[in-house]
Amino acid sequence: MSSKPLSEFLQQQDGAGALMAQARQLLVLRSATEAVLPAPLRKLYQVANYKQGTLVVFSANNAVAARLRLMRPALLQACLERGVAVNELKIEVQPAAFVSPHGPKKRAFLSSGAKQALEKLEGKLQAGELRERVRNLAKKSG
Repeated sequence: MSSKPLSEFLQQQDGAGALMAQARQLLVLRSATEAVLPAPLRKLYQVANYKQGTLVVFSANNAVAARLRLMRPALLQACLERGVAVNELKIEVQPAAFVSPHGPKKRAFLSSGAKQALEKLEGKLQAGELRERVRNLAKKSG
């Protein structure tokens, strides 16, 4: 069995080649729309799909969706100038698409009573790893 170079596989029209062409087109559409949008809006929308002349865009919330609807003529014109004929622009609110998968970093705080209890526990423990960990936890609290 002979192996083919990856570049040849990616350029085939069936499968990966079609996927690469779609990805390139989405990148063109994203750069076209970003060029028209004000900087604060650029982080609050995503080009989601383009199929049969319809561009689908996700927005972070209803306010962004309303602003995108107002800018529809300019967005369509920008796409046309980049060589992509967009006949329809669908704007969908998808807040989940803009939430970080890791979320905000959580921080727990212990009360002064908890700190005192940890210090008391530290005094009762024998020297060792557990005592060190309890001491470090007590230092971080309060």
